Amino acid sequence: MADILAIQAAFPNVTYRYYVEPTTAITKTPLDILDGTNSTMTYQFQMQGRLDGENAIKMGPGFIFEKIQEWYQKPELQKDHPHMRNYIHEVEVEMAREFKY
Repeated sequence: MADILAIQAAFPNVTYRYYVEPTTAITKTPLDILDGTNSTMTYQFQMQGRLDGENAIKMGPGFIFEKIQEWYQKPELQKDHPHMRNYIHEVEVEMAREFKY
């Protein structure tokens, strides 16, 4: 995720609004492959994507990008959450609970 901050620094005149990633596992294992047919049950992933996108909008423009920067700037967050991706995931899940999806 450090690349996100690098991209923002490289293109400072771009407005970065929403960051969306799945809040649930897309496949059973990281090596599973989605083949684009219903044999991999893509409908449930589409629905999860819609919920995750809706929640990103509810969090507001720039919210996750601010959390990414916050993690980099606060050593106590890095100590509590050694991996930024895990911290961002926790924030997304917590916000989703607030939105009661």
